[in-house]
Amino acid sequence: MPSVEAATARRALQKEQVDPSVTLADERRGWDQFAASIPLAADVLATDEEFGGVPCLRLRPSNQDPVATLLYAHGGGLTSGSITTHKAFCSRLAAATKLQVIMAGYRLLPEAPLTAPSDDFVSVFLNFSRALDDSRHPVFFAGDSSGAGLVAASLVRLRDGGHTRPAGWISLSGAFDASLSGCSMHIQSDPILSYPVLRHWQSHFPEGFDFENPIISPLFADLSNLPPALLLVGEDEVWRDDTERMHQALQSASSDSEMRIYQGMWHVWPMTAGLPETDDAFRRIAAFVGGVNASALERRRDE
Repeated sequence: MPSVEAATARRALQKEQVDPSVTLADERRGWDQFAASIPLAADVLATDEEFGGVPCLRLRPSNQDPVATLLYAHGGGLTSGSITTHKAFCSRLAAATKLQVIMAGYRLLPEAPLTAPSDDFVSVFLNFSRALDDSRHPVFFAGDSSGAGLVAASLVRLRDGGHTRPAGWISLSGAFDASLSGCSMHIQSDPILSYPVLRHWQSHFPEGFDFENPIISPLFADLSNLPPALLLVGEDEVWRDDTERMHQALQSASSDSEMRIYQGMWHVWPMTAGLPETDDAFRRIAAFVGGVNASALERRRDE
């Protein structure tokens, strides 16, 4: 059962509606304006950075020596969202997990080329990794919604290019299939999103666009030989099947995957502060990073 706090928060949520009069520029501007005034978590230091020519925001818990870094890709359908919309949430993530978070300000579609978001994310990772003073400091990828899809697509590109890869990756309510073929797309219990809203999102792309292209729908990519994954998703969200199918696909490809479905939760619920379910998600992320690090250390000792 969801917590009392979650039930109260859920009643305040508003389901998105299709409004053709709202342009993509309006949507971006409104989200940024709404989020700009949300304060960062206390005791988290924020600094603007740039890696590989991509603007980033570094969030570091003060008075801490983080044992790992999360390279974070914000959600927003790859067409909206920004460092501004997600920086308060990522600061709480950094504070709760005691991990450093680097937010990547990747280019958005449809103005940018289709590969631009993953081009930028991969570039940030490779340049940040080269700049690390300590090669033993692990980097994990993390993202919410389409950001999690961007993470998965970037992992595939790194593998195929023979590059260094992160130690693991974390998905919050991942959107891995832009063709919207999951059965849960049609559930009515999602308090935020709906199939018509996501069909409207598809209209931002050119007519005849291939939504099954693995660069935007990594569920259809070769998922073998990827780093360990932690997949967290809400029970009551239209994207639930994407996480379940990704988990099954990773396991079928012999890639390590851990999945947790949160009862009664909605899309990217950890962005709602103060919920026991949010605190639990943060604890699982910290435990996952700690477990992967411990396994890597044990392997190094055995070599």
